Amino acid sequence: MFSFKLSNFSKITCSSIVHYAKILDTFLIPSCTPFTALKQFVFLSDASYTQCLTWDRKTWLPDVTPLRKLKAFISLSVLLLVNNHVLFYILTNEVVGYHKDPELTLAATLLLVIALSLAICAFIASQIYAFKGKTVCFIYRNVETLRQICQPEIGIPLRRINPIGLFLNLCVTLVLLFPLVCVTAPFLGLFAGNAAMDPGYFLTRSLTFIPPIGLLVLRMMINFFGSLHISIVLLGLVIILANVAISVTVCLDWLFGENKGPEGFTMLKKLTRFRKELTVYRQLEIVFREANDTLYYLLPIVGLTFFVSAVLLSYLVIKLHATVPLLIMFLSGTVIIFIGAILHFMLPLVSEILARSEALLRLWKLGATSRSGGWTKQVRSCCRLRLYVGPFFYIETNTRTGLMGLIFYYTASLLISA
Repeated sequence: MFSFKLSNFSKITCSSIVHYAKILDTFLIPSCTPFTALKQFVFLSDASYTQCLTWDRKTWLPDVTPLRKLKAFISLSVLLLVNNHVLFYILTNEVVGYHKDPELTLAATLLLVIALSLAICAFIASQIYAFKGKTVCFIYRNVETLRQICQPEIGIPLRRINPIGLFLNLCVTLVLLFPLVCVTAPFLGLFAGNAAMDPGYFLTRSLTFIPPIGLLVLRMMINFFGSLHISIVLLGLVIILANVAISVTVCLDWLFGENKGPEGFTMLKKLTRFRKELTVYRQLEIVFREANDTLYYLLPIVGLTFFVSAVLLSYLVIKLHATVPLLIMFLSGTVIIFIGAILHFMLPLVSEILARSEALLRLWKLGATSRSGGWTKQVRSCCRLRLYVGPFFYIETNTRTGLMGLIFYYTASLLISA
């Protein structure tokens, strides 16, 4: 009798837990998908200033913004260009010049190198938005159109909460936090006794006719608007590319699911079905060619920036923690974690596209061997979907492991030799 009541009680409890879990998932847990991150980023960036891409709030497809509305964007890009020239001149003079800058300590030099690297990446990304905005719109629009064709036939919706979605939503949060932290850099320089801890100091130290309080306010404004532009441009491009990569993966899942196993070979004999699949894959090839052309200069510089920043910041956190303010230490550790998160989430997302396209072409070639002429030639003319890092290499499965291994190796070498 007691066991019967206990079993009934457990059934009622389990059903209640499942019921409340569904309620929590529906009402209380926010959606943390990559597409939600894109929406939140669009709302936030448009509230800051007019962007190069204007998003339709009904279809959520981008279009190029007219040049006359981009006064703030152009002004901030010019500010980045001036910043890059000044910091590059200071660092070059420190390396090759005979007279060294007494204000540049080792910690300040490391921060200056990282600031210059981020500013260069942001300036190149801003030029992509400004001069290749139509290409970015072309890539996103076509991939979303293909996804809408393929996803209804898959019937597998994206999970409400997934790791990539959480990471991209965190990127949206960093768009707000990064400028607020950079505003405090002038005060950290004052507390540390070395104004060179603030990279914006080098842009204003020659303006001796401005009173000190005016210079402090000017540096805070430069840091805020410069860091806001850097975070919006770089993180926005990361969010857009992640959504594009996920849409391409959905299309490849549909293509691979239709051709997997013996049933796929029988469906390959249907000319209409194969033509539809081949059309989708051909469009993906065009998208990747445009993406490789658009990101030709950006990806190598971003990869080098990630590598140099991770090594130098790790050295700063481990070796120079006694000479650097606590907030800069915390910011350095946050940037290291963020770089690791990008390498951990984004590189496998891109390499998975290459792996699935290789598996799909392998199945197509096996199915086309029994067919004649045109079928075999069409299948053999398809190429793998690769994302190239400039003229150097393409992203594959072991790229993440190799890059992280290099970061650990050179960090350890720098710590041992210094």
